[in-house]
Amino acid sequence: MHLSNKNVSCATLVFLALFGLNTVSAEEVDTNTSNFTLDTGLRYWYSTGDTSYNLYADKTRGEKVSALQYKSQITNAGELFFRLDHKTGFFLKGFAGVGRVVDGKEYDEDFEPATTPYSRTLAKVDGDIEYASMDVGYTFIDTREHNLPLSYRVGGFVGYNFWSEKFEARGCQQLATNLNCSPGDVGPNELGITEKDWFNGVRVGVVGDMFFKDKWKATVEAAYLRTKHRNTDIHHLSGLGLTPGRGDGDGYQLEGSINYLFTPQISIGAGWRYWRINSDIHTEITAVALSNQLETYKVEREGAFLQAVYTFQ
Repeated sequence: MHLSNKNVSCATLVFLALFGLNTVSAEEVDTNTSNFTLDTGLRYWYSTGDTSYNLYADKTRGEKVSALQYKSQITNAGELFFRLDHKTGFFLKGFAGVGRVVDGKEYDEDFEPATTPYSRTLAKVDGDIEYASMDVGYTFIDTREHNLPLSYRVGGFVGYNFWSEKFEARGCQQLATNLNCSPGDVGPNELGITEKDWFNGVRVGVVGDMFFKDKWKATVEAAYLRTKHRNTDIHHLSGLGLTPGRGDGDGYQLEGSINYLFTPQISIGAGWRYWRINSDIHTEITAVALSNQLETYKVEREGAFLQAVYTFQ
């Protein structure tokens, strides 16, 4: 079959046009592929907290003078979070949140011989929490490039952590035989104690993700904390007034979640957290407290969260 020069020219033009379109498309895809992936989202955290400490007569664990417990702190919190990954494996991630303690109980014990007879009182509690972390890390295992039905990545990180809690105890009901807080002594909404605790420190941890057929993602994280603890304790009714304190502590933060991906960009999920810090602080000398005293703290918070995530690629 004989093809005219006109037909050959037309065929050549069609071929070049198709090839040119394909070439441009490939270049555009390569140009638009980012070296970074950013996950950012919103999270609601429902938690309960328990903060307790023992106060001793001096800087040793000899004579215990009193013990305070802020129990069953029902707390609602909202936060922002993100994770920025580079194709080299380095990542930056963090979160920041605020919350409101809407209900809780405060138990205040005073022991003999400093207080005679023994006293144990009950008050209702509300308050606030604030918290934030910023971590830098490196992903040292990542199997997603093999396009397997089940893939995973694992990385380590180091960062800064901030956590603060404020409690206000109102009312006072005597649960023992002491005459303090007898019926009618303190009004049900009268402010008795204001407690504030600030934790600032370093955390070191590992984080791992598992990916299931492009639809499910599970994440687990564990971090060790080494922290500075600053405290103020105001007894409004007893005459003790403001008692500040400073010290050191350590603890850990554990977290796990699972997300469902509606699209490669949009996902929702749920998870669980548990945070704990143990610390020893020494009170400062004031006009009322004429010597330093040891306080041993245990702070715990745990609960479930819901989250929504958007991914930029």
